[in-house]
Amino acid sequence: MFSSLLRPRAILMAGILICAWCLFLGVPTAQAVGPDYTGAHFGGELTCAGDVNGDGYDDVLVAATGFSSNTGKAFLYNGSAQAPSVTPDWEMTGSATEEYYGQRMAGGDFNNDGFSDIAIGARGYGQDNGKVTVYLGSTNGPQAAAHWSKEGELTHSVFGYSIATGDVNGDGYDDLIVGAPSDQIGTTDTWEGLVYIYAGSNNGLSKTPLKILEGNRTYSRFGASVATADVNGDGIDDIVVGAYQWKYGLAAVFHGSKSSIDSVANWTAEGIQNDSGFAYFVASAGDINQDGYDDVLVSAYSFDVTSGSSVLANAGEVYLYHGSTTGLGAVPAWTSQGSETNAYFGISISGAGDVNQDGYDDVLISLYTPNGTPTNAGRATVYHGSATGLKKPPAWTKDGDQDTGYYGRGAIGACDLNQDTIADVVVAAYRYDDEFVDEGHIWGYKGTDQGLQSTAFWSIWPTGAQIEDSAADVFMPCMLSDQ
Repeated sequence: MFSSLLRPRAILMAGILICAWCLFLGVPTAQAVGPDYTGAHFGGELTCAGDVNGDGYDDVLVAATGFSSNTGKAFLYNGSAQAPSVTPDWEMTGSATEEYYGQRMAGGDFNNDGFSDIAIGARGYGQDNGKVTVYLGSTNGPQAAAHWSKEGELTHSVFGYSIATGDVNGDGYDDLIVGAPSDQIGTTDTWEGLVYIYAGSNNGLSKTPLKILEGNRTYSRFGASVATADVNGDGIDDIVVGAYQWKYGLAAVFHGSKSSIDSVANWTAEGIQNDSGFAYFVASAGDINQDGYDDVLVSAYSFDVTSGSSVLANAGEVYLYHGSTTGLGAVPAWTSQGSETNAYFGISISGAGDVNQDGYDDVLISLYTPNGTPTNAGRATVYHGSATGLKKPPAWTKDGDQDTGYYGRGAIGACDLNQDTIADVVVAAYRYDDEFVDEGHIWGYKGTDQGLQSTAFWSIWPTGAQIEDSAADVFMPCMLSDQ
């Protein structure tokens, strides 16, 4: 049995004792010289980066999107046999305030050298032009110099608002998909939104896009979300795009191809309610029913749910569409809703991978808890896949423990952090208070043949960390100054 995690107050008390000893020895303390992480929103974005350093373990990218007046900061934690690192193995800070560096990130092998590379978006770069920067992986982790960067050409285009990776042209190299939901071509469709596809190669990413997909509707916000999934089982990844302001919202799929990607979507689904946020989030669900085709999740996180004679405003709804030889089905194969007003069910959606090793992929869906105690602590849930699709109710539920911590607002799966062949899950509470207010905190949960464990095996925040069953599990506060 694993021992229980130390709570932040217990760690803080230990830290006070250590700090007193540090002062006695004349060693400077972290509180005196370290960065101010107030409002850092650590965990505001996180992603499974793949194996960046080629050691066989998946690594985790975490962003503190609010760090230093929303400049933003990205951290990479390497996986290992026990748990990911307790201190970042690599970090990078944005270049200016209000840049939101790290608000979207993704990992993929763009040059097919066996090391995962990382792409980091900064949607506020410049005058909200936006920018995406790519660092190649190596045995030492991300290389020091950026391999590739691209800025949005138009003011307020927010290039990099969404990012995804996958091999959409079937050449064996991962490609980079970048959404710019306020971009446009010409002057007819203002803020129609564009999605740029940059092809990978032996030399890395192309400088010019392989394809640009257009929203073709004024203010549609096409590209606010992007994902990749092989929905027709042809071995080539397809592109999933969300346009949440297209009428009532639109999700679209463009099939990948070795020849050319069509400019017209091969599949679309529209929302049915105004301001429901339909397709603000889209995600690959993996293969839920093990039929050989990837499935897709679409969130309408502010959907108003009718319950008897009452309307639950912003309860939220999530839809799962199954893949097939022709692509996604016309109607969702599975739907689930929030059960209270302002639950925002679907505020985060992700494929979880196979967390219980039954051969079926599972999904991770988060929501707020406005009527819970504590209020809006947040909740993350996992639904297991099966031969008939997703099961109800959720097989795993975990609630946050702090008012307005918003546990689950960031949540990712399909990471094997300890290389035991079972998918693990990482969940963030981006407004969690540790040493600083709204500092942010993340927890990692192991997958087992019985499903996800209820107790985190990895717990980390910008100024501290905890690994279960570790004799050296506290990282704070006696750190030497580099100033």
